[in-house]
Amino acid sequence: MAGAIEVEREVTRAKGEDALIAARRGEFAGKLNAQPFVVKHSLVDHPLFTLERLAQLADLVRRERGEGKVHYRKALTVPHTDAAWNGLTHVSDVARMIRTSEESGAWVMIEDSETDPEYKALLRKVVGDLSTAVGRDMLKEAVHITGYIFIGSPNSVTNFHIDSETNFLCIVRGTKNFHMFDGSDRSLLSEQEIEQFYWGDLHACRRDTTKDKQEHLFHLSPGECLHVPVNFPHWVHNGPASCVALSVLVYLPENVERAHAYQMNHFLRMLGVRPRPLGHDLPSDRRRGWLFRTLSKKNPDEKRDIVNSGLQRFKASINAPTTLVKRAVQGVRRHA
Repeated sequence: MAGAIEVEREVTRAKGEDALIAARRGEFAGKLNAQPFVVKHSLVDHPLFTLERLAQLADLVRRERGEGKVHYRKALTVPHTDAAWNGLTHVSDVARMIRTSEESGAWVMIEDSETDPEYKALLRKVVGDLSTAVGRDMLKEAVHITGYIFIGSPNSVTNFHIDSETNFLCIVRGTKNFHMFDGSDRSLLSEQEIEQFYWGDLHACRRDTTKDKQEHLFHLSPGECLHVPVNFPHWVHNGPASCVALSVLVYLPENVERAHAYQMNHFLRMLGVRPRPLGHDLPSDRRRGWLFRTLSKKNPDEKRDIVNSGLQRFKASINAPTTLVKRAVQGVRRHA
């Protein structure tokens, strides 16, 4: 039987009365992307997280960033079942589903909340406070920072998956049971699964129910923020009330370098080479991703381009062979 991790919930405020994250300076130093931890936050009564204000945000993001930036579906209540996104005929449908999330049976995800200047300022404040807690200036180091907001009906489920970003999940309303697995345990998550994920198969990492005894279960309540390390598999089950959560997603340089290295390892397998697993030689790991790093957009303006723009350009070149691709393959063989 899986047990809930007993995590110390910090109650000491960071310096400054307006701090949104409650932690002492350097309290979680060394734990970033290495192990999960829970810290307190003070967003529960924040005016930006009322259902009405979130409905307004959803409308703004769809207008400014496009229809695909706000997702809606009928909420899943049975874990690990497939469901397609439901198309909406009018933009107001999403706002209505948010306003009535307690009864609507909907699951809504708002990407790029920083499109609204008020949410952008809040996001930067949260990341600044978290930087104090982990002892790293993530505002300065980050390649990209974004905030996703989830509004889920009672008992709704987010299926098993991994993320490529450094993630801090802040519960604002409702409760969540967060089922997490150790992403460094290759008996739970193989190198090939991670490589396929970074190659574009978002469902490459499959839940093995025989390994459920190895999960760490976090019972999260309003005012708690959980750090989810990169590549740590997880799935989430809401409690009996609708839930609102802010997912603070930070792309640190090492996240991007790791992604490109995994893409290269997958390509090496396609060439018949058995690549060395990552994590044994960090400088070598960084060099391994040179091809996809070179092809990536230099100034990406959205999350998907951070790790995927180079891969998409490479795939397009493969479909229409050019001298560039021939040179790239020759370079790959030299570096293998």
